[in-house]
Amino acid sequence: MDVDLNVDRGPKSDEALATLLARLDAIKDFDAAARTALSRDASEGGEDAPTQLYVEHHRDELPDADLERVFGSKNRDLVDASSVLSKLLLVRVGLYPQNAEYQLLLDYSIGPEITDYLLCVAFDAEGKLHALDLES
Repeated sequence: MDVDLNVDRGPKSDEALATLLARLDAIKDFDAAARTALSRDASEGGEDAPTQLYVEHHRDELPDADLERVFGSKNRDLVDASSVLSKLLLVRVGLYPQNAEYQLLLDYSIGPEITDYLLCVAFDAEGKLHALDLES
């Protein structure tokens, strides 16, 4: 997992930066909250939900060899939200002390060596879930 600190012109304050860096100590809690949000998005978000789009894209587009490597089978019918979510890796933590809405970003992938697509979960300056996005 990579950790990126992104600062444009210096942090708002030493206290704000310290608070954000302290969140790294609680990364397991943020990871758990992000995975819960992704699971909820897959089950309740509808067909245009980022998590559902991620699942469908990889189920439909991955070559058979990558399907078998990641999911243990070439059978595309077995690739559902639950199986994809269980294979997600936290590949990047982004810290943005100057962005109140997207202050902590967690990026997930089933394998950065096989896909450029990411499920991104953003937490705001208060540590609350702000957004789920699909990026490539």
